[in-house]
Amino acid sequence: MGVCVLLAAVLALGCSALTLWPAGAGAALLATNLLPAPLAALRSDAIVHEMETADTIMGEAQKDSAEGSTAAAGAESPVTLKSIMAEFAAFKSDMQKKEQEVQKKDEAFKEEMKKKDAALADFKEEMKKKDEAFKEETQKKDETFKEAMKKKDEMIAELLAALKSKTEHKQVQMSAGGEVVELGFQGGYVTDAHAYYVPYYNDAYNGYAARVSLSDFSSSGVEYFNLADKNSNLKGFRGGFATDAHAYYVPYYNVAYSGYAVRVSLSDFSSSGVEYLNLADTNPNLKGFNGGFATDAHAYYVPFSNDGGRNGYAVRVSLSDFSSSGVEYLNLADTNSNLKGFAGGFVTDTHAYYVPQYNGAYSGYAVRVSLSDFSSSGVEYLNLADTNSNLKGFRGGFATDAHAYYVPSYNSAPNFHGYAARVSLSDFSSSGVEYLNLADTDSNLKGFDGGFATDAHAYYVPFNNGAKSGYAVRVSLSDFSSSGVEYLNLADTNSNLKGFGGGFATAAHAYYVPHHNGAYSGYAARVSLSI
Repeated sequence: MGVCVLLAAVLALGCSALTLWPAGAGAALLATNLLPAPLAALRSDAIVHEMETADTIMGEAQKDSAEGSTAAAGAESPVTLKSIMAEFAAFKSDMQKKEQEVQKKDEAFKEEMKKKDAALADFKEEMKKKDEAFKEETQKKDETFKEAMKKKDEMIAELLAALKSKTEHKQVQMSAGGEVVELGFQGGYVTDAHAYYVPYYNDAYNGYAARVSLSDFSSSGVEYFNLADKNSNLKGFRGGFATDAHAYYVPYYNVAYSGYAVRVSLSDFSSSGVEYLNLADTNPNLKGFNGGFATDAHAYYVPFSNDGGRNGYAVRVSLSDFSSSGVEYLNLADTNSNLKGFAGGFVTDTHAYYVPQYNGAYSGYAVRVSLSDFSSSGVEYLNLADTNSNLKGFRGGFATDAHAYYVPSYNSAPNFHGYAARVSLSDFSSSGVEYLNLADTDSNLKGFDGGFATDAHAYYVPFNNGAKSGYAVRVSLSDFSSSGVEYLNLADTNSNLKGFGGGFATAAHAYYVPHHNGAYSGYAARVSLSI
């Protein structure tokens, strides 16, 4: 049926699109004789009669072909319908061949895609197996890693437990009217029964005095009260000390340089046990102290800075007359203008010692005053920096039977330093000076604030070595050299154990006073001396 339709279409076009005809009569003959009436009807009604049988059409075509051959005798031979049909048959055959080629290519493409699909399936299966193997291997490694970390954690826990048995710490906090008060202490000391912490600053100058039982170094062993409840000026202290009967607090700054010296009865650690006097009532220069100490007869206050700047006004007050009438003082700077700006002090059987810190510049001018001649005539001094230019800028000191010790802190920007010095008590001169750089042992061993001694060691309290530090150090008294240095980082026990401000010792423990560890701190620590 499709052939019939195509033939009808060809005839409808008059065959002009398929064959070049000769010019003249031959063309006219084709127009009059080649297309008889039945074919003309087929031409005009091809679309309507496309369902007629091929045999009828071909019969008519053969008849017309014979007639056309007779009529065209003697003329130029035209292209006949037979030749057209031959061409059409050839075209059809060619199309069939192309269709077969396309079919073969399609089949080949499908076969190729089938192979690729199979290869992709194989690849997916292989990747699935590899993924499963990877997950299994990763799980095994993860389990192995977790097991190793568990063992390490257990080891670390054992080490920390061992360290904790030597190092204890307590965050000294106090609840005032339901509010927890963080404490920034500056200095401390010990009696037979208690460790005392000196109130300084906790985002404001404060008077919260605290003590902790030596036999109960925990929250339940803490006692405190606010000295400022007695008098609002009783706050902002730096340093303190104890006698058999009283705890003493050294006045420094309470929004202005202060001279309000305080003592509290050890047997009545409360507002009712407080006594105080304003040293500045005796002389307006007697304020802004930094550290103190006591003898059997007097309380001593170390001069640091007052309204006129760094000063040398050293003070002592009779223990038996804690009032203005019991006050004595002398200006160390009257002996030498460099003798001012001290940071801490200590006492031996014969002398009061003052630790050089800053007198307008970082200073090495160490001073001692005879206890029996508390006047300019009783003053001796030496410049530690004459021995080594780094021996200046100390904060705190202490004495043994043989030596005066000076705690290294800061000696010029940006130098927190570790140059520890000691001077022979029997040769208070340049020839009696020894020193070592603690930072030669470890670069973290510098920037200390306060120290103390036991029968065997000199201890240095960590404060700031460029950052708040927990590196506590002790040095053998019999080997004052790098080989005699020992240290530990208190912050390894608890990251808050750094930035201390002073310390002291009992027969069993070294104590470290909390000051500022990035914020004003209440984390008090003690370490077994047998560590």
